[in-house]
Amino acid sequence: MQYILFFLGFLFFIFFTYNVVIEPIYAFFFRKPIYVHFYPFPKRLTLKQVEILKNEFDFYNKLTLKQKVYFEHRVTTFIQKYPFYGNEHLAITDQMRILIAATAIMLTFGMRNYLFTVIDKVVLYPDVYYSKVNNDYHKGEFNPRMKAIVFSWKHFLEGYQISNDNLNLGLHEFGHVLHFQGLKSTDTSATIFQLLMKK
Repeated sequence: MQYILFFLGFLFFIFFTYNVVIEPIYAFFFRKPIYVHFYPFPKRLTLKQVEILKNEFDFYNKLTLKQKVYFEHRVTTFIQKYPFYGNEHLAITDQMRILIAATAIMLTFGMRNYLFTVIDKVVLYPDVYYSKVNNDYHKGEFNPRMKAIVFSWKHFLEGYQISNDNLNLGLHEFGHVLHFQGLKSTDTSATIFQLLMKK
């Protein structure tokens, strides 16, 4: 029994030392966590879903084969974690789930903790919608009180279809989510994000 307690105590010491001493020091000097991707059993997208990425998401096509496995795992996890809701009779499709999830994952691809705790749903409208937050019409918003990220699907798509105007609704709104999460979190990825934001 005492050997088991000693072993558990040793494991706790290693875990504590790594998380509280080693990785924070490493992250301070190198501005990145010691490791980012580790998925013993990576989740995969369907062939149809991969085709959506290949045809509509340039970032995916620039990744190495190994990075594509990581990316697909994260996109799949995002879709499984966050429910998608369509308003005004908008039917949710695979294209919507894949492109919105891929946008979020693209922003957090260099972070170990890539999911958001400040949202728990994705809400879509077919076009601009009336928001009670400020009694105005919106194309998209991050609502921390409702833990929701909201998009006009028409304008989300325009962000990718028109590539030379430096306007991308998905990146803009997920940027707000990422910034807000960075203020609320103390993990290594969030700490690095905050350090780099201050530069």
